[in-house]
Order: sequence, then C-alpha cells, then structure tokens
Amino acid sequence: MPSNYSIHRLVAWAFVGFVFVLFVSISLVAGASAQAAANQTADSPDAEIAEQLGDLVIHSYEYVDGDEGPGRFTINMTWEGRAPEQVTLTEMLELDSGGSTQISFQQQRLTPGERTEVTMNAEVRSGGTAAILVSTASSVEEGEAVVLQDGDPTERPSIKFRSVIMAIGLSSVLTGAGAFIVVLRRKHTENRTKERIA
Repeated sequence: MPSNYSIHRLVAWAFVGFVFVLFVSISLVAGASAQAAANQTADSPDAEIAEQLGDLVIHSYEYVDGDEGPGRFTINMTWEGRAPEQVTLTEMLELDSGGSTQISFQQQRLTPGERTEVTMNAEVRSGGTAAILVSTASSVEEGEAVVLQDGDPTERPSIKFRSVIMAIGLSSVLTGAGAFIVVLRRKHTENRTKERIA
C-alpha cells in the first residue's frame, strides 16, 4: 500500500502537471494572437492581406452606406498570377417571399502585379449586412469564391481573448481539483481499510 509520503508526492506531481499545462496553453494562445497581430501590421502596404483567393490578394475593402439608395464597396486588390485575369463581383442577396430583386454585377480585368481599386454598389439587406461575392476564372474552375461582407448579421458577441484565457484556466483548475479529490478519496479509503484490518 502506498505511504502518506508517496500520496503527497503524487499530489505534488499532479499540481505541477496542472500548472505546466495551464502555462503552455496560455503561451500558445498568446503566441498565436501576437503572430496574427504582427501579420496585420506589416511594414509594406502591399503586404496587407484582408482576404486571398488563389493568386488574387484583397488588401482591403470598405463599405460606405449611401444616404439615398445603395451604399458602395471600395476594394483594393492585386492579381499575382502570370497572365491577366478577369475578376467578377456579384452583389449577394437574401431570398424572400417572392417578387424580383435587382442586384449589382461587375467584371474587371486585372493586370499581374498591379494594385487595382474597384468600387461597386451594394445594399444592406434585411439580415443587416451588405455583401459581394468575388470570383475569378481560375477560382471558378477550382470551385472557390470569397464573400466580402460588412455589417452585423447576428446579435451574438464575438469571443474575446480574455474569455478564452479564462475558459482554459477554469478547465485546468477543474481538472486539477478533480485529480486532487480522487487522490484524497483514495487515501481516505486506504486509511479506513487499514483501520478495519487493525
């Protein structure tokens, strides 16, 4: 039967393991967050990447709501392929009970390595967002596209970094406490067994 000394060693090692797991988890999350922030603040403005679709790099996009009528997306992009490419912009819409809806549609030819600014009309729909679908001839062959969206489609708040850290910490504390309780119960059971045998 294990002695009190070995039980205390087991509890100590369980606590050390818990602290190590907590430290590693926090370090990984903090490192990933710092790397993402570093990627967003590159020195060269051409290095900014908001979205990427194959060789099409979208540096930035902004939506300005119109006072009367539709608003307007402004998109800065660069085609990094070898030959010129045609990009297609299509306003996204929501299907409702019936009737017809007018949408904006635009095609733009991009020259390799040249940064291009494209503007396109888009309306804020009933879901609270304005969005356009961006595709190229090569992305269509691959079955891919990207949607640029502005607005608040849902009322659910985004998860903050502090909440992630708290969730990881709480999970580690509960795991450590559970291990501690199991060890204490085992020790208590062994002591009772010893008392009965004596």
